[in-house]
Amino acid sequence: MSSLDSTTATLRRRGLRVTPQRVAILRTLHGLANHPSAEDVFRTVQRDFPSLSLTTVYRTLETLAEHGEVELVHVGGERVRFDHRTDPHHHAVCTVCGRLADVEESQPGLADGLSIPFFGNERPRGNAVVFYGVCTGCRSPATA
Repeated sequence: MSSLDSTTATLRRRGLRVTPQRVAILRTLHGLANHPSAEDVFRTVQRDFPSLSLTTVYRTLETLAEHGEVELVHVGGERVRFDHRTDPHHHAVCTVCGRLADVEESQPGLADGLSIPFFGNERPRGNAVVFYGVCTGCRSPATA
């Protein structure tokens, strides 16, 4: 079973409707490797669903995030990006072009055993690390 099929099956089990628009939004997330914004998803899906609204895309992505089927990726600024991968991993962001890439978690359980006073006696539920730098595509030959 593909990741997309697994996600739609999970949504059905949770009592959520699996509409053609939702499937198109999910397919777009799985097909775009660049961690798209809601606007990016909207532009892609709107080709097949011209009456689709940006609000519907935002609501769908929020619903998917609430149910753990999509990760929100905050990389600075107000623009949120979305990742269909929900397994533990981190991200690298180019400070020149804004490209975003997955970075495999090199230290699984990074937050295990951490005591963070902000949470009181509770342990962190997860962690996300964002690395910033200049990607190889933006680096000039002189700095490479």
